[in-house]
Amino acid sequence: MGGIGYASPGTSYYIQPPSSQQPSVVITPLYRPFVNNLIPTPFTYNFKMFLTISGFIYLILGILAFGLEIGIIVNSYWTFYRGLWAGTFLIGIGIAMLVIACRTSYPLLHLTRILGVILGISALGLIFSIMNYSTSIRCFSSLSLWYCDGKLASDLKATILVLFILAVIHTAINFTVIVKTHRRTLLASNPKVPTP
Repeated sequence: MGGIGYASPGTSYYIQPPSSQQPSVVITPLYRPFVNNLIPTPFTYNFKMFLTISGFIYLILGILAFGLEIGIIVNSYWTFYRGLWAGTFLIGIGIAMLVIACRTSYPLLHLTRILGVILGISALGLIFSIMNYSTSIRCFSSLSLWYCDGKLASDLKATILVLFILAVIHTAINFTVIVKTHRRTLLASNPKVPTP
């Protein structure tokens, strides 16, 4: 082994004990998937630009979701408030991606987990948008606006539905790209890493 360093998984090293003990001991380093998954990925210029653009897209989607939901609250008979909580999470991931893009390297396992949560939240917002849009009652006269949705409220509900479709697609693309980049980093750091 010659010096201080880490042993690579799967390689055996023989240590010669003193003569008063048994003949030899075999030490084989184990593959530790959690520790090995935390290897920081060095960022290229293109990957930093990908994270920056994705962060700005998330910020825009989050601000739009928040604003559209406020418009729906003001103009609609009833709503699920999905734009408020989902918009907050979209803004949060946008800020996180912009901060991560400013670094030189980062363990992408953390970002993968966060994107999994954001994918679930976006899908939940999409489900609530579909339910809200399909069950809303449209008004046919301006006299009964208290118990139904006018044209503006229906249009806002359709717009937020499209916004959550875009958020789910954008998150799925980000998740796929980041998982592939993380796997490339793991394979480059240790070619003996088992791949699923």
